[in-house]
Amino acid sequence: MAPKKKRVPSAGRRSAVAGEGAEPPLSERAQYLQREYKLLSEQLDACEQRVDQMLQENAFLDREALRLREENRLYASYVSARAQRCANAIVRLDEQNRVDLTLIHWQREELASLYRGREDGVRAQLLETEARAARMAQQELQLEQLARIRALERELLHMRVEHTQLLHRVKRRFLEDKAAFEREARQRVQSLARRAEREAARALVAHMQAIKADNGRLRQEMVRLLRRAQLLQATRRQLLEQRDQLRREHEDTRDLARVHGWLRRGPEGPPFLGLPEPVSGLMERGCLDPVPALQARRSSGPVIDPVAFGLRGPIAGPFEDGFTGPIPGAIARAEEVGHTSVLPTKADSLVAEMDIASMDRACNSRKGVQQAREKLACGMSWLRAPAWGQLLRRAIGRGVPLL
Repeated sequence: MAPKKKRVPSAGRRSAVAGEGAEPPLSERAQYLQREYKLLSEQLDACEQRVDQMLQENAFLDREALRLREENRLYASYVSARAQRCANAIVRLDEQNRVDLTLIHWQREELASLYRGREDGVRAQLLETEARAARMAQQELQLEQLARIRALERELLHMRVEHTQLLHRVKRRFLEDKAAFEREARQRVQSLARRAEREAARALVAHMQAIKADNGRLRQEMVRLLRRAQLLQATRRQLLEQRDQLRREHEDTRDLARVHGWLRRGPEGPPFLGLPEPVSGLMERGCLDPVPALQARRSSGPVIDPVAFGLRGPIAGPFEDGFTGPIPGAIARAEEVGHTSVLPTKADSLVAEMDIASMDRACNSRKGVQQAREKLACGMSWLRAPAWGQLLRRAIGRGVPLL
């Protein structure tokens, strides 16, 4: 059969085709998703800034820990130097006591030599007195000498006792002072050592507790931020998937509107364009006859191939094999994008949504394919033909014979 001559589209059709190429405005859901995406991006940037701030605070805490360790080291060196000074003071006191003891021994020797000199003088006087007494009467001389000797002996004994007591007092005072100084120095060293140990232990424990608390808090904050980032990434992926799904639904709705516009054109419209390879081959061999369907089309809308479109949603009407039901999905998509020209009229309000599973079962049988071919060839209504064209395309894709 010779191909039908194509007619030049009018100015109204050209303007409709040019207007269709422009992208329709985004829906409220898409705008809401864009605002939500911007908000989530700002929150993610804020979380990243918070992580950077926490890292800076951690570095500051590390520097503070180094400073505290340096102060502890300086304090330990100061305590050790103070202990060394105390030890040096003990050594100096010991040396001073030794010097004092040496001085006391020297003074003792001087006193002993002095008393020996006095004793020698007294002895000389005694000898002189004895010599003088020898010249006197022996009895008086003896009495006088005995009295003098007893007096000198008592004086000598008294001086020796005083000297011995003085030595004992000096020695006892020296030993007491030495023991007191040693005990005081030892107590001060021990108290300073205990105080230094307590201060060092307390500072170390406080520093370790502070570092542990800060590390735990920072770890919890980082874990929370990581979980928040993972949640934001998952939300972003979900929003991207929803955006892709909305774009696909929008494209499906736009293609559905184009199919409806093509179906509503009358017999004056152009022929099928862009049919898939299997259907075009069947038409060339005469297996499918598109002339009756082309004569039954309405005269409005762009030129598109319903079989090559491949409807993604279930669309059908009342068929002979029992497929009935409303079509809220297709009408809602058409109203959402603003294609009011493709909505069904009151005369076409009996169309229903076809079950995809039933259509798949029909594609597996030659009878269902033959019925779809007859519906397409006889020129069905604007919404039935795409559904049967979809059924026919599925059958061709599955390799079901059409004759």
